[in-house]
Parts: sequence; structure tokens; C-alpha cells
Amino acid sequence: MTPPFALSALRMEGLHVTSSPSVHAKGASLLDSAVALTRDTERAALHAGLLRTLGEMLPLSEVRLAERGELAPGAPAIGGGSWHLLPLRGPDAPHGKEIAVHLGSDSAEDVSVLHGFLRLYRNFLAVIEESERDRLTQLRNRRAFDLRLDGLSAQLIRSRRHATADNAYWLALIDIDHFKSINDRYGHLYGDEVLILLAQLLRQHFGEHHDAYRYGGEEFAALISARSDKGARQLLERFRAAVEGTEFPGVKQVTVSIGYAPLEPGKAPPVIIERADRALYEAKGRGRNRVVDVNALLGPAANPDHAPREWGDIELF
Repeated sequence: MTPPFALSALRMEGLHVTSSPSVHAKGASLLDSAVALTRDTERAALHAGLLRTLGEMLPLSEVRLAERGELAPGAPAIGGGSWHLLPLRGPDAPHGKEIAVHLGSDSAEDVSVLHGFLRLYRNFLAVIEESERDRLTQLRNRRAFDLRLDGLSAQLIRSRRHATADNAYWLALIDIDHFKSINDRYGHLYGDEVLILLAQLLRQHFGEHHDAYRYGGEEFAALISARSDKGARQLLERFRAAVEGTEFPGVKQVTVSIGYAPLEPGKAPPVIIERADRALYEAKGRGRNRVVDVNALLGPAANPDHAPREWGDIELF
């Protein structure tokens, strides 16, 4: 029987410590923590199942969020036992963090059980990661994009309710100009090379503080964070210019059209996508190789403080 102990509830916004005298309460706390940490059902279920099972089977003393490299695997802990580490991955995992598990036992059997579960965890997590990756470009795919957009939309609603909003987010849809002509003229092998090189440029421009995805076919998506509309536009213009200035093997020059729209609290993800897509359509209509902001396209009517919603914009929250 595992004795009572204090577990740290792992949350994206910080470390919240709770005490629990029962396995059921510990499991519920860990489940809540895992959902807050991963923000998607499959990872939440994986984390919750793993941590609940470990809490029932092993004498855990503490589970907390640690800086990567802060603790060495197997390092001795104050009061006995040792630390064991679980990697954090996924689009919403905090950068440079890992879950640190304090096993209050030096029993070889307990350590073996813990490591066995960690191996299972890594294997299942690898399956989830693979399902969210585009094989050709190695960018995250449409499935991962949908999960991330849903998570950001929910985050904005919580921020509005608690008055903690610091950043603004934009969705940009990026389409390769005349891609069908590239495939028809040079062949699909060169077309694939264009997609791969464009994905590399996306990672260079959006990889560290923003998220880039292969949305489908020759279309890509980026979820970017910026303090203002001007900042978002500058970021997208730099990317557009970088693509235009890159020599693509066998094809020479390639350009992209970009439409973008802000994420707003209470707006359903399909509405946000529709707005960005409308801006992209306008960029194509204006001659391609340009960036169009949906707010500039609509004028004052795009400001929710001055005009009613458009395009079937239904408030769901």
C-alpha cells in the first residue's frame, strides 16, 4: 500500500503543490495536471494513466516539473530514494522541461518497475508523435494543427476571463504560387523538393517561438505570437521575402501568397480559418507573392468593438 504523500500538480503556468491522503484523490489530481499540461486528449490520457498507475504501485514522494538537466537520472534525493525523469514532448509541452519523479525507495524491483513503465510511456508517445508528423516535410500535420488551434482558442478564453492576456496570436495560411504548374513542368520529384525546402524555411522563421504546419497539398499554416498586428505582418513579410530570394534547385524562383487573421476570444477555430483563408484568396487575386491582413481587407467592420460579427461568426462561449 502506497503511503500518503504530497504530489506536485504539473501545470503549464507553474508548479502547484497539493497534498492527498488517498490513491483516488492522487489519481484525480494527476489527471487534472496531465490535461492542463498536454491540452489534448491522447497525451492527457497517456500521462494520467502512467502517473496514476505509478502512484498506486510505487512509493512516490514527489512529482514535479524540472528544468532539463537540473537533475540527473538516478540522482539521490533528500530523505532517501532517487530521482527519475520523464521527457516532455508535444506542441504544448513547456520548452526545456521534464517531469521529475522522486521514487522513495532504492529497491531494485521498484526501480525496474518504474523504468519499465517509462519505456512503455516513450513508445506510446512516439506513436502519438508520428501520427502528428507529415512524412514528406517533417512538419507537424493538419491533425496537430487542429489540436494546437483548439488549445490556443481555449487559452485565449481563459485569459480573457482572468485578465491575464499578454500575447496576441495570428493564424497565417501560406500557399505556394503556381504549384500545379511546377509539378506539370518539372515533375512531382521537383515539386516535392520545393515542399521540403519551403518547410525548412518555415522552420527557420517560425520554429522557435511560433508553430508551422503542413496544412495540406501546397498549403502551409503558421500560428504566430506577436505583440501587434504590425509585428505579425513584419514577420510574415520577412518570410515571404526569404522565399522569393531563395533559389530552388531546378525550379529557380518560387513565391508564396499569405493571408492572416487574428485569434480572438470566443471565436470558433473554423471562423478563424475562414478569415485567414479569405485573406489568402485576396492575396492570390491581387497578383500573388504578397501578404494580406483580413482586418485591413474588411476595414472597421473587422474590429469586434465597432461592428457586428460577419461570415456566420457564431459565439460558442
